[in-house]
Amino acid sequence: MTIDDTDGTGTVLLDGLSTPQGRPRPWFLGSAPTPTEEPTDRASRTMMMAELAQLPFFRTVRQLVDFIGDGLRTTKQGELFAVDRRKLERQYSDSSSEYAWGTYGITSRTHLAWTVLTRHGWLVREEGWVRPTGQALAATGRDDATERDLDGARFLLAVALDEAAAGDWYSVLPGGFDEDVLDALLVASGTDGLTLPNHPIDGVLLHCSESVRFLVELLRHPHIHDVPLDRRTGHVADGAVLRIARVSHAIDHLISSGLVVIERGDGVEEEYERYDEYEHGENRVRIYRTPAVMRGAIALVRGRRSEESLPR
Repeated sequence: MTIDDTDGTGTVLLDGLSTPQGRPRPWFLGSAPTPTEEPTDRASRTMMMAELAQLPFFRTVRQLVDFIGDGLRTTKQGELFAVDRRKLERQYSDSSSEYAWGTYGITSRTHLAWTVLTRHGWLVREEGWVRPTGQALAATGRDDATERDLDGARFLLAVALDEAAAGDWYSVLPGGFDEDVLDALLVASGTDGLTLPNHPIDGVLLHCSESVRFLVELLRHPHIHDVPLDRRTGHVADGAVLRIARVSHAIDHLISSGLVVIERGDGVEEEYERYDEYEHGENRVRIYRTPAVMRGAIALVRGRRSEESLPR
């Protein structure tokens, strides 16, 4: 493992591993493959649509639309009545055990689906009712997926990413979803998924023993080869730890929103056990995954951001 000086933010320059935009690659992604192109053959298209059909966010969107049907009464503020929301979320729990254990509950998925559909033309609220507008939702789970189907899925995912970033209301690490998060999502769309080393949830290492255990985690990681160190103390740079904590927190939010799924090696645990695992030196690997269509959605998000940054 080579050690590089940092600029105080945990940024390490790795030869040949820059991002498509020419930015320094996030140090904690290391040499992990970061695919940006989607496969184009027919079998891959079918696989991508099957992935989307299983993505919790897409299932929530479908169930919400089916629940609303031809129309549903809303509150004076144009929101779902609490009794309807609870009824809808009970359906989630009945249809999939996955919804029963989420640390943040399932309201965040319902809220994201509702926000996306009402703000972007799939549902309209008027005169105390919410109704479908007739705008088609992206088809998922079809063997004969067309490019139009995939375009619809990319757009829906891109909108959901933007809304999820804006709606991170409980964040203890504010700042929204930056480019580091998008890079991590691209890694998660690859064959091996995204694996992050265990770390303190608030990004702060208080004691030498904590710093040593964290460094051991980095040494175990299959893709991390360059670690940003504070030359004065020999510990991992504070900014580097905070940088990975910010991304991890964003990923947790995307899990609760149904846009990222997680694999665990030894059953289901609460997400907040991560810090306890770090404290006790256990090594429970979590693999984060996103569908391949996420690559096109991220391209849309980055394209929009680039246009917004242009001078008017």
